[in-house]
Amino acid sequence: MAAQSKVEQMKAQAQQPGLGIQECNSNIAKWEAEIQSFRAEIADREQKILEEKNKRSKIEEAVAATTQESIRDAAKEGISHFSAADVIKEEIKSLEDAIKIQSVEVGLIKDHYADFKSKCLP
Repeated sequence: MAAQSKVEQMKAQAQQPGLGIQECNSNIAKWEAEIQSFRAEIADREQKILEEKNKRSKIEEAVAATTQESIRDAAKEGISHFSAADVIKEEIKSLEDAIKIQSVEVGLIKDHYADFKSKCLP
């Protein structure tokens, strides 16, 4: 019986390390599964980052295009105002010249009237 007892004891010792090994294997498997899950999350986040970068680029392009368009429109408006101002300045100068001419003509008419009046009315 002593031999049997010794065999039982040896079996128990052999099973204990096996339980320890099983626990290690279980932990390893659990952690490997967690790592796979983390990798999937990382890949998901990397995809989301890429999508956000693309979205940001499109927004930046739209803002830049809008800004450029606004600048162009403002420049065109400024140029048209400047051109209109030049035209108006020329018209004003022309009107001022016409006023001067009319003033001279009115002065001449007054002189002729005064001369005529002095000759006709003694």
